[in-house]
Amino acid sequence: MPEMSRLWGRVATEPVFVLTADQDWAPEWAIAALLERVGKWGQPLHIFRTSPSALLDEAVKNGAIEQGWHPNFMPGSTHGATVDEVVLHCQRLFPGARTTRAHCFAEDSFRMRALARAGIVADSQNPTPCQGYLLPMIHVSGILRLPVYFEDDCAFDAQDSSFRVNVFRKSLFTPGLKILNFHPTFVGCNTPSLAHYNSVRGKVFGTSEPGEGVVWEGHGTANMLDELLGEILSAGHKLQSLHSVVDELWNSVEHTPGLLPRGSLPRLDH
Repeated sequence: MPEMSRLWGRVATEPVFVLTADQDWAPEWAIAALLERVGKWGQPLHIFRTSPSALLDEAVKNGAIEQGWHPNFMPGSTHGATVDEVVLHCQRLFPGARTTRAHCFAEDSFRMRALARAGIVADSQNPTPCQGYLLPMIHVSGILRLPVYFEDDCAFDAQDSSFRVNVFRKSLFTPGLKILNFHPTFVGCNTPSLAHYNSVRGKVFGTSEPGEGVVWEGHGTANMLDELLGEILSAGHKLQSLHSVVDELWNSVEHTPGLLPRGSLPRLDH
C-alpha cells in the first residue's frame, strides 16, 4: 500500500493496537476489575466517560489512563434533551477532552459539528466485525474517524458463538487500526453473552459489589480481554495510547500535500 502509507504512515503497513473502554455508568467494582486486569498487562487504556467515578478520576489524575467523552444522545438521556445540552454536560464533567465515542454509536451531522465546535478532534465509532486493513478517514466536520476493530458486545452476536480469539485471528495481525473496545460491566461480570447480561443487569448498576450469580464462572469477556492482550503481546506487538495514535495521524494529515483541499473543512462558528 505505497500510496496509503504516504497518507497514513505505518497504520497502512502494520497493525496498530489500541485498547479502549466505554464506561456506560458501570459500578465501581466493575471499573476496579477492568483497571486491575489491564494494569496487570501494563498496557495503556483510554476510557470514554459517561458519569462520575472516583476510581476513574484518580486513574486519570495519576496518568494511569486517558479519557474521552461517551455522550448519550439517545432519547431520555440523562446527559440532556438536546445535542447542545449533551455536549455541555460532557464539557462540565470532563473538560479538555479531545476524543469521543457516542453511546450506542449514535451520530448525525449536527452532533458531529457540535462535538467539533467543543474541541473534539477524533472519534472512534463504526464498529466492524473484526475487519482487517482498517484505515482512518476525516469527517466533513473535521473530526478524525477511527473505526473499531473489536467490540465486546458485538462479538457476542458472532455467527461463531465460541467467543474466542481464534474466530478472528486471521485478521488480527493484518495492517491497519486495531482498536479494541470493552465495557467495565462486561469485564467485571465476565459476561459471556447478552442473554446472561440481560438476566443479571438488574443486580449490577448502583451496587457496591456483585450479587450472587452476577459474575459468570465460565469463559467470558474478562477471559477474552486476557486472550486478546496475550496474543498481541506474545506476537511482539505493544498497545499504543489512543491520544498518541490521534497525534500521529493528524501529523500525517498536516504533512501530506493534497490529502485535504485547502478550505474544504466547514466553518464551525455558526
